[in-house]
Amino acid sequence: MPPRAIFAGVNRSASSFRSNHVHFWAPEDVEPGAVDSWDPDAEPARYANGFGHSFLELYARLSRLGLPVSLGRDCPPHTRTLVSLGSIFDWATGSLDTDSSLQFLTDVPHGAQVGCIRSDIPVSFSLPVAASFEIIPTTQSPARWPAIWLPLLPQRGLIQRSLQRRGTLSSVGTMANRRNVPPQFLEKHFEIRLGELGLKWIPRIQDSVTPDARWHDFSDLDVCLCERNTQVVHRDVHKPATKLINAWVAGCIPLIDKEAGYLELATPGHDCLVVDSPEAVIDTLASLVASPEMIAALERGVAEAARRYAPQTVLDQWQQLLFESDSVWQLPNERTPRVERLTLQARLHARRLRR
Repeated sequence: MPPRAIFAGVNRSASSFRSNHVHFWAPEDVEPGAVDSWDPDAEPARYANGFGHSFLELYARLSRLGLPVSLGRDCPPHTRTLVSLGSIFDWATGSLDTDSSLQFLTDVPHGAQVGCIRSDIPVSFSLPVAASFEIIPTTQSPARWPAIWLPLLPQRGLIQRSLQRRGTLSSVGTMANRRNVPPQFLEKHFEIRLGELGLKWIPRIQDSVTPDARWHDFSDLDVCLCERNTQVVHRDVHKPATKLINAWVAGCIPLIDKEAGYLELATPGHDCLVVDSPEAVIDTLASLVASPEMIAALERGVAEAARRYAPQTVLDQWQQLLFESDSVWQLPNERTPRVERLTLQARLHARRLRR
């Protein structure tokens, strides 16, 4: 069975619902007013990165529900603070981003209740202050602070596979940045082989995300390839199962590789098919095209999974965690001493001066 959301040791109190303000800390290059005016479903290509998906969209949706949330550097007094590790991590150096980390350490009071979202930041990197909890991308991800697993929100503005397409296969697609796509999928030979099976190749592949990106449009897709370029994905990174969940919610049959985040949610043969390598995709699709019974069975499994990860269902879980689960916000026994915090601030300040 796929894992349920993990709330280790949570004591839910309905009476405390909405009683605690949650501040979403963001560095100064994020404009709170622009995020407040953003409709994620109307502008799905805006903030199209991990930080936008796991953090800014979550804030925008909770804010639209009228929940007590705020965004930016100014932390209101006596509030709980949520931070994305992606906002203080520098992918170029694989370490703390100097400027944003200094901002964070300056803005968040020592001893404040802080929760963090890891997303796909390398597991070797952790929040530089004590955290009450850490949202991990897979149930197997290591964490320095008390770990909680929750699925991320499905693709915003998602256009589902047309109902008229059910029962047959005529197209295969993928949504990805070019660098993350297995090179085999970029070869003309791959498209030719798909054509021999009667399948149209629809690669929604971007060099960079632009406002006209169609990653939310699954209306003309039957099968979604969820494989990643293993030469690019760092071995220290645990990726959330976003591609798989999006395919389910869209009503498409996913083909997945053996990534941990996929396998802990999926039931191969029931709601997806597993391929051992990009080269195996053609053979797997050939078997699937030849079996209407298998197509129908997989479509039933996909529909079940789509209900588990429906956007409102996932948002309800995040709302429950942040506003109804008081115990997760308690500070852990391990705390970052004030002197350690000040030393880290001094180091970061010195690094910035040397640049």
